[in-house]
Amino acid sequence: MLFTVTLSSLAPPGGISVDYATAVGGANPATPGSDYTAVTPTTLNFAPGQQIKTVAVQVLHDSDNSETDETLLLNLSNPVNGTLVDGQAVGTITVSNTPGTFLISEIRTSGPAGPDDDFVELYNNSDAPLTIAAVDASTGYGVYKKGVDCDVTPVLIATIPNGTVLPARGHYLLVGSSYSLGSYATGNQTLTSNIDSDANVGVFSTSDVTNISSIARLDAIGFGANMGGAVCDLLREGTNQHGTLGSNAEYSFSRDTCGKGGNIANFGACQTATPVDTNNNSVDFLFADTQGTFIPGLTQRLGAPGPENSTSPILRNATFGISLIDPGAAAAAAPNRVRDLTPDPPNNSTFGTMSIRRAFTNNTGAAVTRLRFRIIDITSFPIPAGIADLRARTSSQVVVSLTGGGTATVQGTTLEPPPAQPNGGAVNSSLGAGTVTLGTPLANGATINLQFLLGVQATGTFRFYINVEALP
Repeated sequence: MLFTVTLSSLAPPGGISVDYATAVGGANPATPGSDYTAVTPTTLNFAPGQQIKTVAVQVLHDSDNSETDETLLLNLSNPVNGTLVDGQAVGTITVSNTPGTFLISEIRTSGPAGPDDDFVELYNNSDAPLTIAAVDASTGYGVYKKGVDCDVTPVLIATIPNGTVLPARGHYLLVGSSYSLGSYATGNQTLTSNIDSDANVGVFSTSDVTNISSIARLDAIGFGANMGGAVCDLLREGTNQHGTLGSNAEYSFSRDTCGKGGNIANFGACQTATPVDTNNNSVDFLFADTQGTFIPGLTQRLGAPGPENSTSPILRNATFGISLIDPGAAAAAAPNRVRDLTPDPPNNSTFGTMSIRRAFTNNTGAAVTRLRFRIIDITSFPIPAGIADLRARTSSQVVVSLTGGGTATVQGTTLEPPPAQPNGGAVNSSLGAGTVTLGTPLANGATINLQFLLGVQATGTFRFYINVEALP
């Protein structure tokens, strides 16, 4: 549990100090020693120029979910070179960490265009529109990065203005000055200061830096060694992700939207289709890039960045019906699934291809003008022996014969660039249905037959799961 101690202005020459300690109290007092570790009187020092410090209190976890929320106090005393304005805070120990409503869903701090080729994708993790409203008199939600070290004041790099409305399951995109994926998704805003390589980033319900706290924190992600106390702890959750060390690979960290943490050996169905938020950065985010680059400390994974903005297609799994092209045939049999053994090495299909065909019915209640499919789980490079290595490819229209007689037209899907994906698509890559456009929308109640073409680079047991994203 983090408490924030903030000065009204930067500490003057000579610095400022204040003592802090925990105490029993609040509406439903917790018990020190069994619910939390008590903190005895300790001095907190602000060096000249510093403004924000954090105090950590260790919460003691147990498995008793019958308990109600419990409280404890943190008291300040004995200020030196300063005056106490608010000397007591109440902390609440909750039964569990609930998923956030407003999340960082994808991020990178460098890219092919250099250290300023960065972006932060934010996500409304709810099924209702979200209207931005700061918790104080500030102008909106603030996005902050770590400064030069963990002891300096965090740097405000963007403000999402009050009154901004994010649709249910919608995104908001902040981009750096050298952002290179604009033809995939443009930024809603350009960051006022680019994110330093592997710097921690947090979003708070205030754009006033003197009011940021763990209570005002909506979400955060930390990298590398930026942990262990001070301001960096405000800008991370749980264990940090390993940093990319300023890599210029075409990469991103995206939230796990399958619920298996990218575990290549877990062949069960995806446990979720929405971003996972366990408040632990090291397991909630998956690293992937278009080359499957090896970076020490990171799990190597082929995939692609896929930033989305406020006008991008929105998750629509619940309002799209998915069925077999030919109900009279098995799901693993033609024409619903076709294995072609013809080698095609130049197109990442050394051992041929597999085509998965499905019918998608628009039950959203309105016409759809864009239809996109996000890969949330796939067996792809690198893989151990016995597991298939699949690469998503662009496909074209085919006409198939049905078991009951007659034929059906199946439209192709396009592996969406940028970025260019010379090794094929994998986790977080997206495939577009190009026949669904503003000029040729998919009417409410209408069905479209689509195929997903996968190049086979190694044979074995496989997984392939997608999310349906649509834009009315």
